[in-house]
Amino acid sequence: MRKQIDGVFAAFEHNLVPIIVTILTSYVLFAPAQFREIHRALAQRIAALQTIPLWYDSPDFWSAIWASLYMLGSLTAFCILLWMACRVNVPEAELPEGKAAIGARRFVSLGLAILPFLALSLGLYAASSGTDALKQITDLLTKIMKAQLEAGPVGLEPSLAETTAADWAAKVASYNNILIGAAVLFALLGLLLLFLLNRFESSKRAYVVGRAMSGGYAALGAAVIFLGLCAVYASQSGAAAVSVSAVPILLTFATLSLVIVNYLAVQSGRIGRLAVWLLATVAIVFSLFDSNNNHRVRRISYAAQAALTPPELPDTFLKWYNARTDQAKFSGRYPIYIVAAQGGGIYAAMHAAHFLSYMQARCPNFAHHLFAISGVSGGSVGSAVFVAAMKEAEQRGAVKIPEAGCNSPLGSSEDPSLLSAVADILDDDFWSPLQSMWLFPDLLQRFIPVPIEMFDRARALELGLEASWQRSMTRSDHFGQPKVSDVNTMAEPFMALWPQGVDKSLFTPALVLNTTEVDSGRRRLIAPFRFEGLTDLKFLPVSCISTSGSQTSTAAQTSRIEAVPLSTAAVLSARFPWVTPTGWFYARPEPDQPPEPDDCAPPNKRVSKVTDGGYFESSGVATALDLAHSLQKIIMERQLNIDIKLVILTSGTFASETADGLNEALDPIRTLLNASEARGYIEVGRAEKADFARANAASDAVLKVSLKEYGYPLPLGWSLSTVTKYLILFQTGELNLCEPIQGPRRPMGGKSSKCVIGDIVTQLTHR
Repeated sequence: MRKQIDGVFAAFEHNLVPIIVTILTSYVLFAPAQFREIHRALAQRIAALQTIPLWYDSPDFWSAIWASLYMLGSLTAFCILLWMACRVNVPEAELPEGKAAIGARRFVSLGLAILPFLALSLGLYAASSGTDALKQITDLLTKIMKAQLEAGPVGLEPSLAETTAADWAAKVASYNNILIGAAVLFALLGLLLLFLLNRFESSKRAYVVGRAMSGGYAALGAAVIFLGLCAVYASQSGAAAVSVSAVPILLTFATLSLVIVNYLAVQSGRIGRLAVWLLATVAIVFSLFDSNNNHRVRRISYAAQAALTPPELPDTFLKWYNARTDQAKFSGRYPIYIVAAQGGGIYAAMHAAHFLSYMQARCPNFAHHLFAISGVSGGSVGSAVFVAAMKEAEQRGAVKIPEAGCNSPLGSSEDPSLLSAVADILDDDFWSPLQSMWLFPDLLQRFIPVPIEMFDRARALELGLEASWQRSMTRSDHFGQPKVSDVNTMAEPFMALWPQGVDKSLFTPALVLNTTEVDSGRRRLIAPFRFEGLTDLKFLPVSCISTSGSQTSTAAQTSRIEAVPLSTAAVLSARFPWVTPTGWFYARPEPDQPPEPDDCAPPNKRVSKVTDGGYFESSGVATALDLAHSLQKIIMERQLNIDIKLVILTSGTFASETADGLNEALDPIRTLLNASEARGYIEVGRAEKADFARANAASDAVLKVSLKEYGYPLPLGWSLSTVTKYLILFQTGELNLCEPIQGPRRPMGGKSSKCVIGDIVTQLTHR
């Protein structure tokens, strides 16, 4: 009896590595919102093929086929290797006679083999929507397509446009049936694999193959493949990762990890287990002494055209205001705008970029009145894309000093095609490159004592933004004007957005990006000017001086300016927990003095670390209020005829859903994250009581644009499916009704975008 019990426990104990790898992989395939969005994206690509003629000749068709084959092939290979590893780890010949021990081993091996199939099946089903939600999505898609058909070059009649749009929407919405069908299919394929593996449970040939796949040569081969993939993913901007896609990348990593770690921990005996402990110890020691921290804030050489140190706000704002060409056209107070763009990953980026672009297309004088944008996390990325696009349009001469302003109900024919530009830039898979860098090069870095900055996974997101910008901006139809140069604005220094300074730009607003200082919990702002605000603010040095040459001879030293690229600045604000790491830079000791540029590597080096701005406050309103307070002070002192308007891009309200389980371990983390999010909504509530709002009580000083969920929760990640993008675009234009947002997560006093657009149109219309 004792031997039987020991045999049962041995089936679990010796298979601890496969059990851990399987549980972690299955959780990721099922639970995270980003992976559910990835499942939707693939299903929607397949559904959209119904809307095009000769779909079998479409590149999207073959792309979807290859993605599906990669996913099925990698999943099947992983599950078969799990089954083989479990059988080899506990050979049947070494088990005591009796059904209990043999049954336990069979349960573990077959159970682990089917679990990833079931997890993927559940993830696909969880990505689908219920009947009511799907009807709502279909209705919204119909409205979107109908509006496009009526406004298109052909201009279909309303009745014909309605029928065509409804047919298109029904085909696109069939992705829900594809998700449910795929969930059933993968569950059946898992059961089929279980049946086949059970038939081979006693096969000696399968055992021999399993021994070979669990041996040293297989582990060595897996290690070589792992290093090869590290080199591939670290050496390019993400094209390989996008072509493979996220799920096969995850399963490939799980397979390689299983082969390598299972060999070291189980098959190679004491030497292998010692190697595992040594590797774990090395990783901990390197991390403890921070010797391999490769997440340094990226800087590039900068031939500066503007001042190296950001100027002070009063002088900048007064020059900016005096450069406004349409002051005489407003009989009342001159409206200027500050925008606060919330965090939320790629959905917040799309929300911010598209709303601002739509507002500019609707009112060509909007950017002329937009002084600054305060961005957090995803809102920072979207705001950076909009500001960079405005600079591109301004350089191409595609946006001009507005004559009619917002008086024309259709805007102006002179405005740039920002809507298609920003949507095209952000309509990329940024998650797969980030994930591939995370699982391969950045993981390898944990075992290397010297930092290799090209292994930094945050760079995958930065370089992905730059690559998407380069691909999109080669298209001249975005602005209708040829490119002035081949300069990639996203890859240029942050301060290069305003070559002559913010005050010299007519249409490129200031960009204020929020980060959080790790050591103090304070804000670190990335901004083109310095201001005081309501509290003492700290600013991240956007440029520094790098000195090389002999340290003993001043004449032998050479200096060059290094600056933070725009993509790096945006991603620094968007380093939310675990997915993207904290970034570090050398900072001068306190007090933080602004007169001269920092040394990139000062003699008395002090490392300062920054992370996602949402840790401090997730809406961007706190910094917007600080900026508005400073501006209001200037306005009062100079007696300027100006109204400050604050536009808040937000979604949701205080968390109301309870989460139970593992309370002792997880409640502190839940509290920290929920408190950080709640701080953002508190700041939104405070905005209407701010000094600038009270000074402009007769007008709408605070405008809140709300984004709500349709059909499923908005995914927090770096990849959007087509339908999710449509749902966001629907809410950031004038197709939706002007009404307060309803629902359990209704923002406090929030309105739909059509209401806010109408308010801004009224404010910017010449009297």
